[in-house]
Amino acid sequence: MRRYWLHRISHEMGVSYPLLESGYLSIGFSDFLKREGFLYDMIGERSDKWTVFEKENEDIWGGKYRTRYNLWKFLCEISEGDYVIIPTWGSFYVCEVKGKPMYAGSVIPENGLAVWDKKTVVAAGDGNRYIEYDNAGHVDLGFVIPVQKIVKEPIPRSDYAENKLLSRMKVRQTTVNIDGLSKEVDDAIDRFKQNKPISIYSETLNRLSEQLVDVIKRFVDNDQFERLIKCYFEQIGADDAYIPSKKDGEGQADGDVVARFDRIKLVIYVQAKHHTGTSNEKAVEQISEYMNQKNNESGDSDYNSIAWVVSSAEDFSSEAQELAVQNNVRLINGTEFRKMLVDAGMAKMMIEFSLPE
Repeated sequence: MRRYWLHRISHEMGVSYPLLESGYLSIGFSDFLKREGFLYDMIGERSDKWTVFEKENEDIWGGKYRTRYNLWKFLCEISEGDYVIIPTWGSFYVCEVKGKPMYAGSVIPENGLAVWDKKTVVAAGDGNRYIEYDNAGHVDLGFVIPVQKIVKEPIPRSDYAENKLLSRMKVRQTTVNIDGLSKEVDDAIDRFKQNKPISIYSETLNRLSEQLVDVIKRFVDNDQFERLIKCYFEQIGADDAYIPSKKDGEGQADGDVVARFDRIKLVIYVQAKHHTGTSNEKAVEQISEYMNQKNNESGDSDYNSIAWVVSSAEDFSSEAQELAVQNNVRLINGTEFRKMLVDAGMAKMMIEFSLPE
């Protein structure tokens, strides 16, 4: 019987996503490669594998941590024929498991695998169990599962996933069983294959957002883009939204818009990038440092703070994506931001305000 899983790639993304394109889903835990027989104990038929697994955790980490359940599910519960949902930027992949877990290093081609940041990884260590950057250090990926994508392209979340599935994709655990959402997953696949978005609302949202492409590109300058973000926050109920002085921040720290929501004790710091092409990691560095400085200055210890990079460009560099995960920064590209504007009821205002006479 097929089971359904959600597996989040948030570890060594620069290597994990190229591995996924090569047909392998990865997980960290490279510490568990130290004993060659560990993998064979986990994928074999021995009846005491849980006892072996627990002892391995104690031997390696000196204790038992909750994250170990992710590795247990990955090695011992996910089976051939199961479906795995892999959330990514505003979308998700659905893959079918095609075999048993393997050492991550064992699937690297003899001449290496090209990964993000123009690097190459190679197999290393006894039995080629490990992965290393070519002359640049160890990669913390321990095991992979061979998979095949059900559909080649990632499936847009808001267009094809129902609310239950959307909510589940927000969980932060690495590996989660979602058998209770099997129908929602199958329905999303079918809708995507037939090019039938889930609702009129989604289709309308897409079409209206496309009307803003030319407006933002041709008639909105850098200052207006910041004001547009500020206006968005005001539209969705921010108690205070403002554009700080350009001198507010030391070093490379830079924040373009700040929004404060008093009722939910939240402050959002935004770095705005109005350009075409691809936004790089500098924006992530700027807003991360800016938020850290503001947190150190602020007396509002009961407020939570988060950082966004909002770009009019359609993509972020691989370095930006990896750094954003490391620093818990949300990346919002041009397509997503336009949909946010439409969802907030601002499309008509934007078109009327920005088009010339």
